[in-house]
Formats: sequence, C-alpha cells, structure tokens
Amino acid sequence: GVSEFYQKMVREKGYEMFYVSSSDWSLFDLIRDFLQFRNIPLGPILLKDKHINLKNIWKSGGGSHQHKLEKIHFLLRFFPEMKFILIGDSGQHDPEIYAEICHEYPQRVMAVFIREIHPKHSESPERREMEEELDFHFIQSTQEAISLAEKLQII
Repeated sequence: GVSEFYQKMVREKGYEMFYVSSSDWSLFDLIRDFLQFRNIPLGPILLKDKHINLKNIWKSGGGSHQHKLEKIHFLLRFFPEMKFILIGDSGQHDPEIYAEICHEYPQRVMAVFIREIHPKHSESPERREMEEELDFHFIQSTQEAISLAEKLQII
C-alpha cells in the first residue's frame, strides 16, 4: 500500500517526496531500485555517510539517528516555504525525532504518520502527548494512513 499512498500524494496533491534513512550510502542503488521496482515515487534519498570499514556495513540502520534530525533540518532550511508530512515508524526513533521537529517548526509540519511496530508502547504518556499536541497519527497499516489522510484532506 505504500506505493498507492505515496502516488496519491505526488499525483493528486503534487507533493514532493524526500527519503531520509539510517541506511548508509553504500545501499543507495539498492534503495533506488527498490523504489522503482515497487512503483514508489522517486525523490532525493538522504542516507548516512558511508561506513569506513566492511565490518560496519552489516550495522547499517543501527547506531545514532542524529543524522536523520540533521537531514530534516537541512530540508526545512533549504525549502523555507514548504510544509511537510512526516512518515516513519516506531522502530528507529522516528517519533522522538519528528516530535523535536514539530516543536521547532510547528507551522511547517502538516501531519505525522507513524507505523506502530511495537504495540506495547501504545499507551505511553509520550505517545499520548504526541497524538494530542503534535498531530501525530499512529497507524497499523498503510490503508489506515490513506483513509486518515483522505479524512484530513491531505490527499
């Protein structure tokens, strides 16, 4: 359903797509090919710098996610008039990163969609604050995101 969701945003609303990932640059071709194969709209793919040695390649996606925050800050500064919809999951600190962005740029984030990977965290006070104060939407599926985005008139 990701392809359908992103295609609706690009084709029906004219949104630009930017991909920020904890994967390192050595996986760029694979990620781009995956997007094309799955008919997911292409856009700039912002990844971590290459790992210095072969041993660290196997850790791609792990470690600090500070670079995600830095890349999103870069996009917000580079496109000062653009508003953003942030889409991520609960697996690699996206909620915390996106909450920080929402606090710093409250008028620039239209909505946040987080695919819930760990349902046990669904009742945390932090999550309730994100839902109530920051317009976060914790979802279980892409179909749920599509329905919610249509209801919110995002797509």
